Amino acid sequence: MFKIEHVACELPVKPKCYNGLNPVRVETQDGCCSKWDCEYDCQIWGRRHYRTFDGIFYNFFENCAHILVQEIIPKYNFTVILDNYYCTSSAPKSCQQTLIILYQGNVIHLTTGPRPSITFNGIAESFPHNAEGIYISKMGVNVRVHIPYIRTTITGHKHAIKIQVPEQYFRDNTQGQCGSLSRNMNDECKRRNGKVEPPNCCHKTAFDWKIDDPNKPECSAAPTNVPCAPPSPPPSCENATVCDVLKGNSFSGCRNNKHFDFYNQACQYDNCGANSTEADCSSGEDGSCESRPGSDSGPGSNSGSGPGSHS
Repeated sequence: MFKIEHVACELPVKPKCYNGLNPVRVETQDGCCSKWDCEYDCQIWGRRHYRTFDGIFYNFFENCAHILVQEIIPKYNFTVILDNYYCTSSAPKSCQQTLIILYQGNVIHLTTGPRPSITFNGIAESFPHNAEGIYISKMGVNVRVHIPYIRTTITGHKHAIKIQVPEQYFRDNTQGQCGSLSRNMNDECKRRNGKVEPPNCCHKTAFDWKIDDPNKPECSAAPTNVPCAPPSPPPSCENATVCDVLKGNSFSGCRNNKHFDFYNQACQYDNCGANSTEADCSSGEDGSCESRPGSDSGPGSNSGSGPGSHS
């Protein structure tokens, strides 16, 4: 026998998110009311430029597979791993080979680029593919993996990756190259043993998150626990580059992005360091006009139910 009761919902106060993104409306645990929550994203793009959940920018050009996001205390058995490989001979730059997503015992291997592909628990699948509460779709070269239960979305586009997670489920419980999601830049660069390094050391603590890969035996000797040292300055550009187009009228709106200067420097870094037009266009396209949460659509949008929600 069902009983219907009137529930008075408090008017939620819209918070100011630490990362500057707009908060989103989500259901309360009983599913009767709504509240605001902040979402955080970690981005990797170009010939490996990183922005952590709490907003630290750094460069990491190494080979091998490394953990981007991992729960400190497992609640949802969620981990994201990025497998890189050296893709230029003129400079030590790396490109993404495979993105590996682990969730509740399922393993997804995702490759991006001109011909994106996926395997789900070791079986090659076509797009779209929905299973075990995971929705995988493709539009052109853009691939989207959405997990409604934890309101998490991973998107891949050419040389760019974005991992978007809610503060509600992951605050103070992430580790890896994407940082701690603690609303504090001072503890964003953390080693595997838990030691916190200064905010300008993420490019060195990133080495700690390497994982062993039997398909890459050379990676077993790759360094970890690399001492902190100042980041190397970007190479100087003797001539004009295609990145100069970012200063033109076509990108005038993008320059309002508070991180525009870093994306522009990353674009210059790729062009002058690797002489790769494809790479520097990636930095400009995927960085300066980065998309914002809430733009995605599909099964289980960000307003969907999550852990403990009414169903």
